[in-house]
Amino acid sequence: MNRRAISIALAVVLGIVGTIVLVRYVQSARDDAAEPEPTSEILVVTGSLRQGASLEEVRASVTSTQIPDVLVADGALDTLDDLDPELVVAFPLEPGEQLLRGRLALPDELVSVDLPAGLQELTVSLDPERAVGGQIEPGSTVGVVISFEPFELSASGTPAADPAASEVPAAPEVTVPNRTPNTTHLTLNGILVTSVQLSRDDAERTTQVGTTDDSGDEPVIAADVSEAPGNRLLVTVAVSAPEVEQIVFAAEFGRIWLTGQNAQTDETGSRVLTLGQVYVEVPR
Repeated sequence: MNRRAISIALAVVLGIVGTIVLVRYVQSARDDAAEPEPTSEILVVTGSLRQGASLEEVRASVTSTQIPDVLVADGALDTLDDLDPELVVAFPLEPGEQLLRGRLALPDELVSVDLPAGLQELTVSLDPERAVGGQIEPGSTVGVVISFEPFELSASGTPAADPAASEVPAAPEVTVPNRTPNTTHLTLNGILVTSVQLSRDDAERTTQVGTTDDSGDEPVIAADVSEAPGNRLLVTVAVSAPEVEQIVFAAEFGRIWLTGQNAQTDETGSRVLTLGQVYVEVPR
């Protein structure tokens, strides 16, 4: 057999072998593509969540999604049902993020809360009873109630009417009030608390309630009860420019109370309250 025939035969054999190898490679690739990749169902953030947002707010802003196992981050959550309901968002979350357990914390583990974009921080000094007994924590939301004692109308920006200035001589004499009434109003709602400062003594104060056992010899500790702070609290809130003015005016010329609020708080039915409305029955 001459060299040319040998070369042709060798080329045919190599072509057949190459074709077989290529067919097997393509078939293997098809098999790999057809085999489903292992996936897991986890919670993914669908809406922006501020630092300090409650677990109920988190529940409304996540969805269950199937993703490949190789993409699942450590600590990714697949449910919120087994978590402490007091947990809040420890760091701001954005849409598309996997919800990680490490992104949630108890309110008392938050030293402060990041200021949301567009707002500014304002600090007010309040007695404990005006700040939900001192139980407000960074990340919580509050309502702001403001109260005012009577203002002299001539000094409050609303001049008192002068009956003598009337151009109608025959007008009957009218009694014109010179002072505003006492007023109270739940003016602001859903205000984010970014920081709460206590005195060093107040921050460390706790008391233990004790009972005795049947023998009466040894005290038995029944519970740990937090004491109300004895000093004023410095409560820092995140507010808009108009809200800054409302709160500062109330701090300068009136009184401020804070109410504890959550995602289910009903804010309807509020009104500017005067003495004539205090005894009117209201729906609950």
